[in-house]
Amino acid sequence: SMPCLHTYCKKCLMEALAKRPHDPNLPRDSPVINCPLCRAEVALSDRGIESLPSNFSATRLVETVQLQDRLEQNRSPKCSTCNEGDAIGSCCECGGFFLCEICFKVHKQLPSTKNHSMLSLDKFMQSKTSLLTANRSPLCERHPQEMLKLYCEDCEMLVCRDCV
Repeated sequence: SMPCLHTYCKKCLMEALAKRPHDPNLPRDSPVINCPLCRAEVALSDRGIESLPSNFSATRLVETVQLQDRLEQNRSPKCSTCNEGDAIGSCCECGGFFLCEICFKVHKQLPSTKNHSMLSLDKFMQSKTSLLTANRSPLCERHPQEMLKLYCEDCEMLVCRDCV
């Protein structure tokens, strides 16, 4: 992501850097790039393109679309925990990690994760929007319109604002 808030992949920025016209007043390896869209000049550190911050929302969206493509081709992702078994589901509250059958069962039994909202891969396939929202906060069972965003220290669990 550039300071002007436009976002590009690393490959496109590398190409833009290579194609920029040579300014005789600057050395050829000068760490300056112009945004391809708004032409804003961006000074780069010694790390070059790598010094620009990542746009995590855009990265997550790309990963989501890649996952959707993989699932449509009937290729299951591997378990994020053990890296051995094929994933059968995902935990919505743990950043969308995919779990195989064994890790899925363990996740549902651990005291710290037993109340997490889990989605099967079949649920992911129901619609593209389910993939895009899989990482959002889970909904409250008592107040279905409210997301679980707060932690109750007395109950040791996530609660919605209405439960407080």
